[in-house]
Parts: sequence; structure tokens; C-alpha cells
Amino acid sequence: MKKKRKTNKAYFSGEELAKYLHVSKKKMRYLLENRYIPAIDTGKKTHRYKIEKKHARKLKKLLEQTDITLALKGKFGRIPPKVSIEPSDANIIKFREFLTDRWKNEPDALYIRRVSELTGLPRQRLSELCNKGKIQYIKMGRRFVLVKMSFIEFCSSKEMLSRVQITPEFRKLAGEFLKTTNEEKSD
Repeated sequence: MKKKRKTNKAYFSGEELAKYLHVSKKKMRYLLENRYIPAIDTGKKTHRYKIEKKHARKLKKLLEQTDITLALKGKFGRIPPKVSIEPSDANIIKFREFLTDRWKNEPDALYIRRVSELTGLPRQRLSELCNKGKIQYIKMGRRFVLVKMSFIEFCSSKEMLSRVQITPEFRKLAGEFLKTTNEEKSD
């Protein structure tokens, strides 16, 4: 005969609260970990959080009136928010200056692995671009060493600016660039 697990009727677990509020488990975990929702942290791996049902009811009423998760919109979706840079001549120059400033502490010669970390472009794709002559490089044994300024030129080309969505890292760079240009416009 199986024993039934005792359930505490005064509390919800994180998973139960997610179902009750009709939000994803991922969003619920984020809300709990960042203290958007008052909860007791048990420190356990499973059933880590205990949320009083009275708090859950208040939260549900609040969500029905105003959606507090609007501030988190796009943070949990699978499709990342769009970032686009107009590939105009002025933007190309500004983006080149932005990358030069951003990567000023990097050496003038970069291994493909480091370039891949900076941009998220796969190493194989970077090797192909070197072989096609789009990025200047020096081959040391089996390793490619890219010239930093040549790589910055390539990253700020019309080809790359029109494909900003190519990797999360490049999207992040583009987003930071747009943020700085918007701040300059508002000043």
C-alpha cells in the first residue's frame, strides 16, 4: 500500500503557483528568485519555494488588474527581440568606431577562438571567411590569427549590419551600439 504524501494546504509550491497564475515555470522561477513574489525559500532542490495561498490570491488579482510581467516581456520567449542597424555609410563608420573602442584592450592579432567568443560566429565560418579573403589573417601552423582591424572592418560592413540577428552575441553588440547612439541623440 502506497503512502500518500502529505500536502500543506496553506502553501503552493512554485510549480503549483505557475499553474495557478498561468505563467511558465521559467518565468515563475525568475519571479521567485528575484523576489517579485513573497515566498519562503526552503533551500531544497525540489519544492524549493513555498508561497502562502493568501499571497497567491492577492497576486492573481493584481495580475488580472495590471500585468506586472509586462516589464519582463521578451525575456522568456524563444524568439529574441529584433535589433536592427540601418546599414548606411554613417552607421557603418559609427559602428566601426564603436567596435574599435569596445575591443581596444584586445591584441591586434586575434585567434579564431577569441573572435568566436566576441561575436558568437562559429570558428568554421570564420575560417571560411578568411579563406574567401573577407578577413585578413596569418596562418601559424594550423591556426588562423586574424588582424583585429580587418575583422572590425568586416563586422561593420553592410553584409554584417544587414544580418545583425546572426548570433546572440552580435545582437548584444548591436543593441549596445544602438543604446549609445540613442543616448547621443537625446543629449
